[in-house]
Amino acid sequence: MSKTITVFLFLIALFIIIGCNNNSHTALNDFNLTLTQSQPLRINETLEDIELTVINNVQWDSEFIELQLVNHTRHTIIYGEAFTIEFFDGGIWHIISSLKVYYLTFVDIGYILDSGDTDYFTRYLSLRFPDGLISGQYRLRMSISNDIDIPNREQHLHDLVTEFYIE
Repeated sequence: MSKTITVFLFLIALFIIIGCNNNSHTALNDFNLTLTQSQPLRINETLEDIELTVINNVQWDSEFIELQLVNHTRHTIIYGEAFTIEFFDGGIWHIISSLKVYYLTFVDIGYILDSGDTDYFTRYLSLRFPDGLISGQYRLRMSISNDIDIPNREQHLHDLVTEFYIE
């Protein structure tokens, strides 16, 4: 009998320890989201004067994010459809992805933005995050290049980010 009580008390203690574990990602798991630590930003000094701005009010269940891209440089730039959404947690930016989205692809189309021009475009969140996003600080990250020559594009990539907050 005392062996049964000891095992029972051990199981209760184990559940309490597991339940009290300070897991800051529990809310992410409730939304079927996973985190992967983000890579450092790639910076190309010739492209630092490009402005990426969120122009709509993004909510946890928003289907899309509307963006404005302004080219203040003297260079023509090229950008595509690809982007990542990153979540700020524990002082570190993390790429988030949905556990429900198994296959997501982007059409490899290049958009050209001349010097001094502005472009407006939409990136759809509901495809990646069908359950929505939890409250917190986010950023959208996309790459641009001032080199249209495909073999050398990696050498000229520049990461643009714009932050937004979901309450």
